[in-house]
Amino acid sequence: MKIHIFKENMNSDIYIDILKENLLAFYKNNPNLIFQDDNDPKHRSHKTIEWKKNNNINNLDWPANSPDLNPIENIWAILKTEIGKLFPKNVDEFTNSITIARNNIDKKIIDKTIDSLPARIAKVIEANGGSIDY
Repeated sequence: MKIHIFKENMNSDIYIDILKENLLAFYKNNPNLIFQDDNDPKHRSHKTIEWKKNNNINNLDWPANSPDLNPIENIWAILKTEIGKLFPKNVDEFTNSITIARNNIDKKIIDKTIDSLPARIAKVIEANGGSIDY
């Protein structure tokens, strides 16, 4: 997996490049997968949607404001905290810290976060689509 360090704002072109480098080969070997991203503008641009369509990427429909339904948001928060503990001072240290932090996340935490989805969905429905405490 190639790690991207951005000196510019991410846009659709960069996002598509990331998908080409990191998703496409894996996805072609696993064609029944459904890809999930969120409603970030670069994820939903005409260019990105067309690229996914042309590459037969099945994309999960996703509600507009739904971070409570996306367990990766919790994992990102954990990853950021772990990286912060390593105090990277340059790009090489930052790149290494991502790998170290990722490897330090206990699989049980990831499983627990994913397993919490039914309860999250029920709470979001109860809140009529509003945010919940997760």
